[in-house]
Amino acid sequence: TGPAVIPFLTFVGLTTWTVGLTWTISRLLQILHYEKNRLLSLLLSVAIVYATLDIAPNIYQSLYWAPGLFTYIFPLISATLHGGMLAYFLYHRAHRRGQKIGRLLLVFLFGFISAGFSETQALVVLGGILVALGVDFTWGTRKTRGKTTVLPGYRGLLWASFSGTLLALIVQIAAPGTHNRHTLFTHDSNVLSVLFNSLCHMVVFIGDILSHFGLTALLVLFASFLFFSKVKPSREISPKSSGWKIFFQGVAAVVVGLMLIAGSMAPSFYATSKSPLPRVLVIPIFVFVLSIIY
Repeated sequence: TGPAVIPFLTFVGLTTWTVGLTWTISRLLQILHYEKNRLLSLLLSVAIVYATLDIAPNIYQSLYWAPGLFTYIFPLISATLHGGMLAYFLYHRAHRRGQKIGRLLLVFLFGFISAGFSETQALVVLGGILVALGVDFTWGTRKTRGKTTVLPGYRGLLWASFSGTLLALIVQIAAPGTHNRHTLFTHDSNVLSVLFNSLCHMVVFIGDILSHFGLTALLVLFASFLFFSKVKPSREISPKSSGWKIFFQGVAAVVVGLMLIAGSMAPSFYATSKSPLPRVLVIPIFVFVLSIIY
């Protein structure tokens, strides 16, 4: 049955990715106090998947080659579902102790799975969770007009996700295959050198995307504008944000996206002293597209 399933993996992966993105976007709309719009969520999901694959420099090894599909596309799917699950649990609070423990175990497992496919994905997921924890500690216990925001109950879920992701990264570092790779490649153990090379390659990476795929980036921007101009605030809360607040949130999203992209470059420079292989770049490209959407 194994070889017979291979031709269908790409279709299953793309379908699961698109449906998972649609579900996750709908969950995020809920916690941001907007009405769910499945059609617009689906259209935005299609735009995200299309842009990611259109920019990918080696789509054949990232999508159509089974090992590449499992290593680079499936972790993006699991990370998408992981984010949607966290958003769902944030909106639908658990009240029983058993339910709370079950949710913690589930997000721990998804954190482990999302980060367990490759060290590149592990660092991206770990960085994203650390950013979410930073936001939670900064604004999570903030009170507005006597009401605490919805973030405090999120902290335990985030720590469970962080623990699962960190465990996956430790397993990958301690795996015998990692030691074998170090004997085959010249690795760079200088942390500052790895960071510098990652940042430099990130700049080249962004410049290459903007110079060769400007139309695709504009398509994503248009899809994002259309989406947010059509979704309506729910009756629960009509959030009002000043222009400066929206501006700083946008800048913060870009900075976080650049940090995660640079972090995704680090494993390759550390392990091989070289830039990531083209098939690996589908992961930072996905982060880049999501940064544009925000």
